[in-house]
Amino acid sequence: MARIRAPFQVGGLVTKPYFIDREKEVSLLVGDLKGLAQNWVIVAPRRFGKSSLLLNVHQRLIDTPQLLVPWVNCLKTTRVENLARRLAESLVEEYERVTGKPGLLTRLKENWGRGMLSALRKIESVSVSLAEFAEIQINIREHNQDEEKAVSESLALPGRFAKEKKVKIVLFLDEFNELSTLHRRVFHMMKAEMDASSDVRYVFSGSSLALMNDVFLRDDAPLYMTAGRMELDVLDSVKATGFVVKRMSSFGLQIRKKEAELICSLTGRVPYYLQKLGQMVFQACRLASRPGVDEELIRSVFARLLDELDSEFELRWNARFSPQQRSILEAISRGNERSVEIARFLATDQRHLTSSLRKLQEAMIIRTVEHRIFITDPVFAAWIRQ
Repeated sequence: MARIRAPFQVGGLVTKPYFIDREKEVSLLVGDLKGLAQNWVIVAPRRFGKSSLLLNVHQRLIDTPQLLVPWVNCLKTTRVENLARRLAESLVEEYERVTGKPGLLTRLKENWGRGMLSALRKIESVSVSLAEFAEIQINIREHNQDEEKAVSESLALPGRFAKEKKVKIVLFLDEFNELSTLHRRVFHMMKAEMDASSDVRYVFSGSSLALMNDVFLRDDAPLYMTAGRMELDVLDSVKATGFVVKRMSSFGLQIRKKEAELICSLTGRVPYYLQKLGQMVFQACRLASRPGVDEELIRSVFARLLDELDSEFELRWNARFSPQQRSILEAISRGNERSVEIARFLATDQRHLTSSLRKLQEAMIIRTVEHRIFITDPVFAAWIRQ
């Protein structure tokens, strides 16, 4: 293990000792997926730690005998060719790991430039299903057949591979919402493959509540009742506070529970922001040769954090939201937590806000708890107030 050089890890996929809380969620997913009990869909706003949760589940599964755990980041699957290539590479990589036969993935990647068929023939001894898959893809392309067949054949690859190799597969599809850009029927085709193979289970993660409803929850949704649903919340208050105290103390910095709770409060216990503010506070203390943390320092560092995020938030503010949505977010950031209060703040009829509020909620920009409306990203809300 690499030597730990900082109390917090900002960005990227996070594992212990930086991984906070979520043990209950990890244990539930690992228990289900080891026995291929069901598929799962994980939904949460950006920066809530979806991908890190998946990584920690993934790490707990890799030692399960006869189980392949390929991982595909769907942000890189904007075309059918991308999906086909990513699925093939992830399956070969996993097969190489489990069987202990090195060099297969390297040979595959070295030959991609000569075309999918040529590449997969180089490792033909690994998998008949991969070679057949390449033949089908080439045939589709050469005869200009419709894209639906290409997508369908790509999605069928994990099931065929599992059957041929007599293994079980748990396929992680991070940011699965990007698959919807490939073909309008992509999730209907996925349903057919999920029904066809009992040896493959899927773990989906995404940041769109609207897409989750359209794909998984509505009665006419293509994947209705096919997956367990997990929606991540902010971190537990007690565990997040304890994490901050432990990480600061382990690097020789004095911090009381009160100051740790302030860091948690300002960041809303959102994992990314908690790590970010914690690291910035730690650096500020070290640069000033201060032995401990106090409230004044934390608030001044948080102001610097808002300044650092200013360009990102301004771009999001201007590019993503309509004028009415911006007005609604400003009203919420100033403490108007009910739709009637927002309407009064904006001097308009409450009915005129319904569509904008729904779209903001579906995009996970706002959330409603017991009829009270909050901005999901607390640091973005602080920036709006500022």
